[in-house]
Formats: sequence, structure tokens, C-alpha cells
Amino acid sequence: EIRDFAGGGYRFRDGDAAYLDPGTAIYEVTGYSPRFRLAAVSDGTVTVFEADTSPAARTGADLLDIRGKVRSIGINSPENGITELASIEDPGMVESLVKIVLSAPVDQGRRDHDGQRYFIAFHMEDGTEVRRACWLESGELHRGIMTDPLFRDSVSQALNEMPTPTPPPNKTSTPLCTERELTPPCGSGVEIGKPYPYTLLTHCGIRGAYFAGRKWVASPVLTAEKVHPPPGWSNPFQQGEMRLLAEDLARFVTGTGLAAEFRPLPEGDKYPWGPCA
Repeated sequence: EIRDFAGGGYRFRDGDAAYLDPGTAIYEVTGYSPRFRLAAVSDGTVTVFEADTSPAARTGADLLDIRGKVRSIGINSPENGITELASIEDPGMVESLVKIVLSAPVDQGRRDHDGQRYFIAFHMEDGTEVRRACWLESGELHRGIMTDPLFRDSVSQALNEMPTPTPPPNKTSTPLCTERELTPPCGSGVEIGKPYPYTLLTHCGIRGAYFAGRKWVASPVLTAEKVHPPPGWSNPFQQGEMRLLAEDLARFVTGTGLAAEFRPLPEGDKYPWGPCA
């Protein structure tokens, strides 16, 4: 039997309960404003609730009580929101980005979102996490925290540097190559002409790769709107095969026949691009 059904047109009001039985005790969370975090115990499980919107919110600080409490910032996969693609751990940079978020103006009007979405995970000193969707094109941090270009550029730079990202696991995926692997296809010993299962980073377009113990640059670089992979390519990763055709030429091919060729980046050189948006 359904009781007290509000109807499809009902608009939530402050104090309404959802997902909890009427009368469930609500607790403040030590160290956090009750306007940001509250907790409930149901069936022996503690659930933490965080503020989503507030008609009184004017800046990010009105929605997020995280000042001085963030240990690091993760940039998570748009596919599942959990897989960490990159992270920002420098204390000074973390503090600066948190200040940007907390001072950013808030616009909580409904809008259609365009462009690439990631999830920003604020890893707190107490071991908890605050995770919000982020659209890099507009700079919006859910819900309605409109960050400035410095925040967006910092996120893009972290993704570009890509310290240890790993694609979402599945039966056919292979890890992204970093400079730590010593065996093929990431490390030395790759045989000319032999195909190797390979995961290519594509979130900023088809630009570079680490393969056979060295860095490569796409020839030509393949992008759409300068910052996205061309139509048909997966984003932010593409599964396929990488093959060394010659000492100075490698070729990546997807299962659908898309291809990209790469030339070695000269020893000691840096990639010739900055962060993408």
C-alpha cells in the first residue's frame, strides 16, 4: 500500500525526507557544518548526506564545507565516476583550487550541459570523499558552482600529465602504458611487425602515446574541435592494437578499422602541447 504519495509534480521543500523512513534520527557530522553534511543510521549502516542545492547559496562555500580539509583532488572517469584518471596532490595547488571552488559564484538554474564531463573527487583529511560532476567547457561543478578558467586549466593539465591513469576494467581492456613498465608493449623488447593489445588515451584527441620504452607523437595529430577525439573514437580511452612498423614508425588500429600513426618524440623533448579544455 502506498501512502502519502506526493505526485509527479511535487517540488521538494527543505526538510523533506527521501530514502529514509519517517522518524529516522539525523545527526550532525563532527567537523562539518550541518548545512553541508548530515548523517543517518538505518539498518546498522551510516549514510552521509550532503547539500545539493540551497536558495541562499551565493558562492561555493555556501554548498561545500571543505576549506582546510582536502588532502588531494582526483579527476575521475566520465564513464563510472570512480576510476581515477589523474590526481592533484601538491598541497599548495590543492589549497589554491579549493579556494577557487569556494569563492566561485553559484548559479543553480537548470541548464543543458555540453562538452566533456568528469568527476572531481575531493579526498578529505578524515578519509572521506566529496565527489561532484564537472563540465570543463562551462567550468560548472555540480550543482551550479561556476569555477573560473584556472580551475578548468588545472584539471586539464592534470589529465594531460596523466601520472597513473587506468581505464575502467573489462574483459578486454589492457592498462595504459607508463614509463614504469619494463616489458612490451610499454617497455623495450617490442618486435617489429607484431601487434600488441594497447589502450590509447584519447580524451584530448589522438596526440601522443608511450610505447616500446619511449614517447611518441601522432603524425598527424587527430582532433575534433581541437580538444576531442574525432568521430568514431572512444573517449577517454580507446582499445586496439599497436604495432611497430619501423624503428621510427608505430601504428595504432582499432577493432573498427580506425588508425593513427606515431613518430618518436626526440629524446629529452617535451610534448608540444599544453592542457586541453
